[in-house]
Amino acid sequence: MKPIKLEDTNIKEILQRSPIDSNSVIDIVTNIVNDVKENGDEKIRHYTEKFDGVYLKDFLIPPEDLEESLSRIDPDLIHSLKKASSNIYKFHQAQLPREWSMEVDKGINAGQIVRPLERVGCYIPGGRAVYPSSILMTVIPAKVAGVKEIICCTPPGPDGKVEDVVLAAAYLSGAHKIYRVGGAQAVAAMAFGTETIPSVDKIVGPGNIFVTAAKKMVYGQVDIDFPAGPSEVLIVADETGNPDYIALDLLAQAEHDPQSASVLVTTSSLKNYQK
Repeated sequence: MKPIKLEDTNIKEILQRSPIDSNSVIDIVTNIVNDVKENGDEKIRHYTEKFDGVYLKDFLIPPEDLEESLSRIDPDLIHSLKKASSNIYKFHQAQLPREWSMEVDKGINAGQIVRPLERVGCYIPGGRAVYPSSILMTVIPAKVAGVKEIICCTPPGPDGKVEDVVLAAAYLSGAHKIYRVGGAQAVAAMAFGTETIPSVDKIVGPGNIFVTAAKKMVYGQVDIDFPAGPSEVLIVADETGNPDYIALDLLAQAEHDPQSASVLVTTSSLKNYQK
């Protein structure tokens, strides 16, 4: 953490956001998306080998591998995943919209009918770090909403494998299928469908600049959550704040991307937060 006294710096410099724009990679992403749209699995294998350094014959991870992953990770981590899953479920359960109907005039009724989507695709980033939280926070809301089929795409490592903690999170959250595909090619596959990856109604989940550009490009073919930029968090705290909790909240955003911004604003002495 870098302490900065407000009177010693320009506030505009602190608040300046990353200048990175997904339009800067639009030509590259357009070629990838069109390649996958026209050639399906063949081009997914090509781009997976090119960007992830591994040639894959099959993308789908066998369902039994998801359950077996639980035996390969620390029990404390499993407990944490289950606890997080429970909290996320409760939060989104409270957000569920309700159906209602009313007679606005004699013989005229108006209301709201709520129906879940048939299939949702969750993009789970990889590469710099492992993000089991992304699976929990994308799959569980879809489960709560009643989506019939939830698939996940996440990039494989150089050995062609996906980390056990990610597989465990997929299993605990209730994902139906998980594919070893990342980047813009994964977004294109979920948008248009391939021989092995089905097309979805909506794509959700964070990703790098190439994933963001791909999501913007396929919007209209499918729905998306939003074109997310680098993670940002601003925490305002006084001397009553728990330094451990504050540090964890800052780190949770800082880990996502070199362009992430994690800022603490406090009136308390800096020594209270320098641990």
